[in-house]
Amino acid sequence: MAEILKRSIENTQEKVGAEVQTNIHTAKMPKRKKLIKWILSAFLFLVVLLVGFSFLVSYKLTHLTQNTDSFYSLDYPYEKVSFKSSEGDRTIKGVFFPANNSNQTLVVVHGYGSNRWVKGRTEKLVAHFIPEGYNILAFDLSGQGESDGKMVTLGYNEQKDLEGALSYLKERGQAGKKIAVLGFSMGGATSLMVASHDDRIDAVIADSSFSNANLFLSEGLSYFTHLPSFPFNPLIIGVVKYAYGIPLEQLSPIDDLKTVKSKPVFLIHTKADLQIPYENSVQLYNSLKSNPNAKLWTPQKGDHMDAINEYTDEYMNNVSSFLKESLK
Repeated sequence: MAEILKRSIENTQEKVGAEVQTNIHTAKMPKRKKLIKWILSAFLFLVVLLVGFSFLVSYKLTHLTQNTDSFYSLDYPYEKVSFKSSEGDRTIKGVFFPANNSNQTLVVVHGYGSNRWVKGRTEKLVAHFIPEGYNILAFDLSGQGESDGKMVTLGYNEQKDLEGALSYLKERGQAGKKIAVLGFSMGGATSLMVASHDDRIDAVIADSSFSNANLFLSEGLSYFTHLPSFPFNPLIIGVVKYAYGIPLEQLSPIDDLKTVKSKPVFLIHTKADLQIPYENSVQLYNSLKSNPNAKLWTPQKGDHMDAINEYTDEYMNNVSSFLKESLK
């Protein structure tokens, strides 16, 4: 009897212990689920926050306050002109400097966040090249200066603006006989891409150009945003590509130039450039190995697009020699 009672007590203890363990486990499960749910919610909130912030940054990068500042104080007269982009949906505003009925015109294409005057650089070009007999056309790219458009697209829409400028010059007759283009930064990349497929450009000069927009932004976007490369660079680039429809992979002067076999190309880039490293122009030059009329000048000093300021005389002489050889 005692043995039976002992076993009964032991069975009861085992059942009670099992029930206690079950109750403890059951109590833990809701806490774990709550913790997992909280972690997932926090992660989702963080993702939404990062994507939303990336949309805001990309909007500001592609929708600029239009800079209409003028940096002109010379006595050379000019005409205010306007023409349509090659798509026909945007009116582009600019200025044309005539040079004694010349049939040679230098087109100036500015860069990101600038306008036709390129912060005084156009004035320097006018002072040097009008006396040498070159007309000068300088215009505001889409979404910048006084031109129509809402977005800056790193060369996508801007190519259409330059094509419109070429059509305008051809319509002027004599002024459009010989055309050279000098582009700065994004304007340099735009000029190279158009020159690779448009025979109306007889020679092209690119000062401080990038070699590929997608690669340039992947490596250098933080310079402009002051944000960590990860996770912001890929997020912002994704928004620019897919939300705003800018095909960054297609904006690749280094690929386009491979088809340029003999057209004169002059690349200028200071080695001290922190915004777009000068290696971009070295890579562009290397893509022109089969072109006997390609030139590269990489002076040591000067920030982005500043060779014209740091080495003014040498800059003008180099460009002048290039134009004389190219626009014969």
